[in-house]
Amino acid sequence: MIRIVTRRRWDQLSEQAGQASALETKLREETEARNLYEAETRRQADLITTERAEAAAVERFWRRELELARRQVDPMAGAEGLDVVAAFTTRGGAAVVLHRCEFTSRYEHYRGAPYAAKELTEISGTTWRCLGCGAVGKDTGDDPGYRSHRQDTARNAANEHAGNCWSTPLPQTKKPGGDDLDDEAPF
Repeated sequence: MIRIVTRRRWDQLSEQAGQASALETKLREETEARNLYEAETRRQADLITTERAEAAAVERFWRRELELARRQVDPMAGAEGLDVVAAFTTRGGAAVVLHRCEFTSRYEHYRGAPYAAKELTEISGTTWRCLGCGAVGKDTGDDPGYRSHRQDTARNAANEHAGNCWSTPLPQTKKPGGDDLDDEAPF
């Protein structure tokens, strides 16, 4: 059976075919855009995963290095030969040692300033030294060396320095067993 299509119907069918073609083109473009978006999202997710893995590896490396450094460092290194009375720890982990020392004073041994002695006298006192940054107890008062060498004054000054200092202990150059430390490259 042959169907006769009028011009008006023919125009309607042509318009519908054009709309269908436009919809197919639009659907194809949207599908391509979605596929590109998903591919970019997967690529970015892969990059993030890779970056996270690298960051975790770097963090593990530095934690290991820090642990090795802690094992290789003696906070009291440098205190050999000192008559240590007390030790304080700085914020960075170095030791501030309070130790006995000998010094000369122009004041009498037992009475101190302002009682002048006839000659300089040797006096046993106390001072402090930071084994991280190298700071030492400073001399104050009328006599260089007397007032700051009183044990209570030196102890307070050492404790104050330890509370403010961020120095870390100096690294040892040899392991406790006598072997040289192995030098590993960081990466």
